Amino acid sequence: MIQRSTSMEIFFIFFIFIIFNKICYSLNSSCLPCSSHLCYQCYNTLPIDRTNIEKLYIICNTTNNLFQQQERFYSIIQSYTTINCSMKTLYLDQYTLWNYLEYMSITYANLTNLSPMIFNRSLLLLSSSSPILYSIKTLNLSYNSIRIINKNFSYYFPSLEKLDLSYNHIIHIKKKTFINLLYLKELYLNNNYLKQILPNIFPHQSLNLINLNMNYWHCSCTNILTLSISRPIPICSTPNEFQYQNISNIAQQCFLRTKANILITTNIYKNQNLTCVLSSIIDEWKDKINKNITLLSAWHIEQNQSISLEHLFVLSDKSDKYLICFDFQSIHTEAIYTIINLSSIISLQSSFTSINFTKFNTQNSTLLTSTIINIISSNKLSPFFLWLFNTSKNILPKYFQTSNKHVLIVWLILLIIAFIIFIFLIYLIYYHKKIYRQQSEKSHSFIHFDTNAYNYQTLFDVKFTCQNHKCLYKFYTITMYEI
Repeated sequence: MIQRSTSMEIFFIFFIFIIFNKICYSLNSSCLPCSSHLCYQCYNTLPIDRTNIEKLYIICNTTNNLFQQQERFYSIIQSYTTINCSMKTLYLDQYTLWNYLEYMSITYANLTNLSPMIFNRSLLLLSSSSPILYSIKTLNLSYNSIRIINKNFSYYFPSLEKLDLSYNHIIHIKKKTFINLLYLKELYLNNNYLKQILPNIFPHQSLNLINLNMNYWHCSCTNILTLSISRPIPICSTPNEFQYQNISNIAQQCFLRTKANILITTNIYKNQNLTCVLSSIIDEWKDKINKNITLLSAWHIEQNQSISLEHLFVLSDKSDKYLICFDFQSIHTEAIYTIINLSSIISLQSSFTSINFTKFNTQNSTLLTSTIINIISSNKLSPFFLWLFNTSKNILPKYFQTSNKHVLIVWLILLIIAFIIFIFLIYLIYYHKKIYRQQSEKSHSFIHFDTNAYNYQTLFDVKFTCQNHKCLYKFYTITMYEI
């Protein structure tokens, strides 16, 4: 009897609890007009009358779905905002009849993915020439749990101008995700879990602002240019040599790496062939300057010849007295290995007359032979002719830039060919003028004279009698040619 009464009490409490929740939900589920009669602010539900609503704000504190099962309806809603209304999947097909919808914001909804399917029917059942939500210009899906963006995303929103996917769990963006967003002006992907980004993934026709900050970027020279367009500029997480560094600084390193054309050996890195470039430095790189280094040899890769220390100093401008060096044989080939101050190196080594020099194979950076060179200035030409020579040398393909001698031979051959073409053109012009002169003389002469009179006999004689600007003529004799 006691057990039966106890079970009855539990059942009664449970029943009261259910009734209380229903009452609370009915009290909290309501809609009120906002500033205008076409604007409504609702709690936990959609308004009953949806025919004359242009702006709709919905705030939820329950997990119930706003849409009833298999519900689709026509609406003139232009702005649609929900906050804290939980849904795992955003079924785009539910909004295809909202033909005037321009602004959609679904935040704090625990949203994981977007789907064009609902009620077991596919998007293909719709008109193939009509996108799903063609009128939306602003889409805000921030503060959700989206992990992967569908590759057909741009097909769903072809008129999109502003897209906010910040504060999600995005780990990957497929290559063609944004390819058809031709009108996109603002894109927010900050505060996600992105590590890699494909090049040329963003539409550049009209994009004015992109935010890629606060992600877990793995920085490399392949993706650094894409990341550098972000505002604010993001920070690298990996690899360790780039950790916590500004991406704009790494972009400068990658650019200098492509311009490195001088192989050197030093007293510290004797077993390493460092590849360097002459440049200025920024404050963030000053900790990589090695002040206790001695430069032993230098080899110009493009010219395929040795470089004296004085010549290195001449090649550099007044502000570019640093050799920024990379080690292409290490695992950190994209990071600056060391920086050498040329001013201090030359002042310390100006008293030496010769150094041991190692000739490098520029193709595989392997040691070949050992020779002796003198440290003398190779600046035998005036600065103007030296500048003219170096500028003209850059015009030629790299195949001909093996040495200064080859460059001079190539330019000499080109000059000879140009001179021959010039002479030929002068002769051609003279010949055509001569032919034209002869033809003009023949076409304008009324009586032709032949200096060789013995080849012909008289055909007829003509006598002219002129008076008062009138002329009469008579035929006296007519003879034939001799046969």
